[in-house]
Amino acid sequence: MGSPMAMRLAQSGFQLVVCDLDPLVQERFRASGARVVDHPAAVADAARTTLLCLPDPGAVRSVVFDQDGLVHGKLSQTIVDLSTIGPGEAREIARGLQNSGKSYVDAPVTGGVEGAGQGNLTMMLGATEPVFQALRPVLSCMAARLILAGAEPGSGQLMKVLNNLLSFVALAATSEAMALGVKGGLSPAAMLDAFNHGSGRNSATEEKFPRAVLTRSFDFGFPVDGVVKDLELCLSEGAARHIPMPIGQSALQLWRIAAAERGNEDMTSIMKLFERWSGVEVCA
Repeated sequence: MGSPMAMRLAQSGFQLVVCDLDPLVQERFRASGARVVDHPAAVADAARTTLLCLPDPGAVRSVVFDQDGLVHGKLSQTIVDLSTIGPGEAREIARGLQNSGKSYVDAPVTGGVEGAGQGNLTMMLGATEPVFQALRPVLSCMAARLILAGAEPGSGQLMKVLNNLLSFVALAATSEAMALGVKGGLSPAAMLDAFNHGSGRNSATEEKFPRAVLTRSFDFGFPVDGVVKDLELCLSEGAARHIPMPIGQSALQLWRIAAAERGNEDMTSIMKLFERWSGVEVCA
């Protein structure tokens, strides 16, 4: 996600300073005119606004607080975190930066790799109104919709993990429904047509199944392990606020079963579990 979002900025005329572990990514950005540096602090030495897009909370903490982390950069004033790390972690990072002279904005995104390349993401920010407006010219190059979730750190993260909870529950439930339908002799395409023109419509029936399940490509762009991580972040916040989440808990257990077998595979491969359990194949 980070690479296509950054490329959108480069294509919009922003001068980028880039740090990435992948040599191929480094070369791609050099070719685009970006300056490539060896460690995060060097980015924060050269840019007032620093954007992160990393896979998990541990990676964000390392990039921000390690010996060569962003906290030690001399010029950086605002750290915008596009990762999905959960509201509790975002609050902790914001607290850790309080005495550094740098502000932290959590701004997770939804819309997938394709949306990142097209600049058609939705971004949810935990920021004050003035900071939100100051960041708008940069962030609008990457996201078609900027939503101010709240002023407190972690607000954007909370909105994101709730969005993901709904998305992953819908994908699992759609897989279950499609397996039963095919077992009962229904056409997968006809089912999706009915669901998408009825009250069962959701992001799985509209996008994931037509693009990645019925085609048998299983390549929508997000791994099963990532689903488990995001659901755990959501349920952790629910537990911290003493909110019962029985549907979320059930979904998490199901996705953990999927991860035990297919953790590195695309999230749409959860359909293969239901196919095996049902003795059917869901295809066009």
